[in-house]
Amino acid sequence: MADTSETSATPPLPPGPGVPLAPPPGRLLYKALDAVMTASLRPRRPAGECLRGLLSPRSPRSTRVASLVQLVDAMLPGAASAASRRLLRPGRLPFAAEAELLASGSGSTVLLLRADPPSLVVKAYRRTVGSGPDELARLALGYRGKFETVSSWYREDGRLVVPGSFLVLHGPLLARPAVACVQPYLEGEKRDLFEDFDDSELARLIASGDRLGRQIRFFARRTLEVRAACGLCVDLLGAGNVTVTGVGESRALRLIDYGIFDLGAVKDRSPAVSARIERRLGRLESLLETSSRVAGNPSPAGPSG
Repeated sequence: MADTSETSATPPLPPGPGVPLAPPPGRLLYKALDAVMTASLRPRRPAGECLRGLLSPRSPRSTRVASLVQLVDAMLPGAASAASRRLLRPGRLPFAAEAELLASGSGSTVLLLRADPPSLVVKAYRRTVGSGPDELARLALGYRGKFETVSSWYREDGRLVVPGSFLVLHGPLLARPAVACVQPYLEGEKRDLFEDFDDSELARLIASGDRLGRQIRFFARRTLEVRAACGLCVDLLGAGNVTVTGVGESRALRLIDYGIFDLGAVKDRSPAVSARIERRLGRLESLLETSSRVAGNPSPAGPSG
């Protein structure tokens, strides 16, 4: 593993996808259809809970749509799967592999392409579906720019950021054009760094000095350095974005999402989301301090911002 003790210069954030002045026709419809297509991936819920999700004004539109589909499915078993099969059109993907729905993130619909190793995942970015050719090309460049920025932040550990390729293709939803990211599929056990480990376990891992511990220490310190240098942060909130893969000595920390938060803008736009990010950043700071005490060494924590 490369020496991660040196701090590299943090490059500025490149132009991102941005928000179009006017959404392309049908974008809201495509988002609703995507929620129908992926509703079967959500945990099954009692009909009463689905009804509350449907009627709650606080529920995002996609959650209300998915709640409606699940409510219908509770009354007509199999309806959600049937609707998904009608909407899922992977036949025009440029890959000779069997495709299946794998996950639905906050911003993308994820397909697993099963083929001779390595298998791949295709993340079709939901907000790009229905855009015109010029807009799709611009958006693809924006997503690629974020990937390059995140990779540069963590380049001292060449294995941490999962590689990705960006292209415009016929996506899974009705084969409509979309921007997608293609990544290698991470086989085996996966544990979310923030959700599946408690602080004492993470502190012991960091203090152990093994490969995984060094990766976690580097990720925590570098993330805090980036925040202090330019007020930006990778997406720490998405489920599985920062994940530990493998078992035993093969375990490794992997960053599978390239989203970037502008912390000042998020604080102004959504104080609740900002508070969640700051709690996770604070947890990283605390872990570095705790692991130093466990190891009996001076604190290696990076700038706290």
